[in-house]
Amino acid sequence: KKAMKLTPQPGNRGRPAKNVTLGKTANTVVVRRIVETILGDACYETLGGEIRWDDFNSVTNAWKKFLSYLESNEGSEH
Repeated sequence: KKAMKLTPQPGNRGRPAKNVTLGKTANTVVVRRIVETILGDACYETLGGEIRWDDFNSVTNAWKKFLSYLESNEGSEH
């Protein structure tokens, strides 16, 4: 395959973006709502057991597993 040359857009400097930053929140209810809405009843089975929704570390780990699960099931579109 021939390598693609990335051309920077006018006004943009530095390296081109290679991912999307999803931001951050201190409201774990928002994360829970997103995860449970998409995974439904399979939420806890899919993410590997109990999630302590009042613990930032537990929610962060669940979010990482959630994104990994979505990426593996949706495939990569780049």
